[in-house]
Amino acid sequence: MKRYTQVERATLWLLRDGECTIGGHFDNATPRFEAEIAPLYIGRTLITNRQYEEYAPNHRRCATSPDDEDAVVGVTYDDAQDYCRWYAELSGKAFRLATEVEWEYACRGGSEHQYPFG
Repeated sequence: MKRYTQVERATLWLLRDGECTIGGHFDNATPRFEAEIAPLYIGRTLITNRQYEEYAPNHRRCATSPDDEDAVVGVTYDDAQDYCRWYAELSGKAFRLATEVEWEYACRGGSEHQYPFG
């Protein structure tokens, strides 16, 4: 695979460790359970078309996300995993998809509401 030297770096934020309640009493939620989250770095923003196309130059952009700085869409879970492996090798740093529990913890930002905005 071709190595690029000027790939736009992902900006990562430290997500501190903590405990949270995952799931809930909402119609579309899994049963509530307590989870402990280890500290991890998580991307400040979604991966953009420009970033993803450094890895997959033939990626076809979606009509609803056509610009360079729009979030890349229309990729499979395996595509996303492969991008993470490629970026980890390129950057020399660990880089992976967040687990479902980590993602919910990050999105909630400490909120117990169905939606993080209340």
